[in-house]
Amino acid sequence: MIEHVPAGDSQYGYAYPLSPTGKASLLSPPPWHFSGLVALAEYVLDPEQIQPFLPPGAVATAAGPNAAAVFSRWQCTAADGVDLARPSSSSFTEFQILLACSYQGQEYARCPFAWVDSAVSMARGWIQGMPKKIGDVAMTHELGIGKASPRREASDTYYGSAAADHRHVAHLEVSLTRAATRLPVLFERPMLHSLVHSPWLPGEQRRTELVSSVVEDVAFDDVWSGAAAFELGDAIPDLGLLRPLEIGDGFVFSYGETLSGGRSIADSGVNRKG
Repeated sequence: MIEHVPAGDSQYGYAYPLSPTGKASLLSPPPWHFSGLVALAEYVLDPEQIQPFLPPGAVATAAGPNAAAVFSRWQCTAADGVDLARPSSSSFTEFQILLACSYQGQEYARCPFAWVDSAVSMARGWIQGMPKKIGDVAMTHELGIGKASPRREASDTYYGSAAADHRHVAHLEVSLTRAATRLPVLFERPMLHSLVHSPWLPGEQRRTELVSSVVEDVAFDDVWSGAAAFELGDAIPDLGLLRPLEIGDGFVFSYGETLSGGRSIADSGVNRKG
């Protein structure tokens, strides 16, 4: 288990802000436990659309589905469960795009863009090397009672929408038809992240390290599939480059995992573009 590490003679904390006890830290140390509801659409891109979003040495997967648009609602806590007492920071909603690739013979999923509605989640993502930004992200609530909630049955539809800086990011619809006979392709792959150390002091240069998370206790439950509709907006430059050529299956499922830390894959070296 990663501890609150000392930052100086009298200041402690896993992340900012540092304090005499470390308890003011925005984040508790890993392991981090996640429980969530996920709605996604698999889709097809030309490998030439994917390749510019990959780090050096990674190769885009040609066979589809080789991309996914993912909406998810999460509850997260560190090992002691203390985060659950703060629902405003332990719960968040997320939208991300996943791309299929390989690196040194290993298949990975790569996340070029992600938006969350929580600063805590964004900070946690940056520590992992995930490119999370703050956005307005919403998806269907599944409450299991009454006429306003889907029940994960045939003909139920789940929705997700995301915006950032008052601009459209994405919209997703998944209309369920059956219990799934397989899992979503990109959710079975480890993630390939770029941990970026940006320059600040004179003479420093940006350094990027390829990393992946150490994932344990992965669990899927009540996986359903059906027809999907997905559109991608233009909230930031280059987002539109990942618009689908073809949309495949949609999925809705419950998911749980534990992130116990990270592992280094390769040091990509100095990037002088800063």
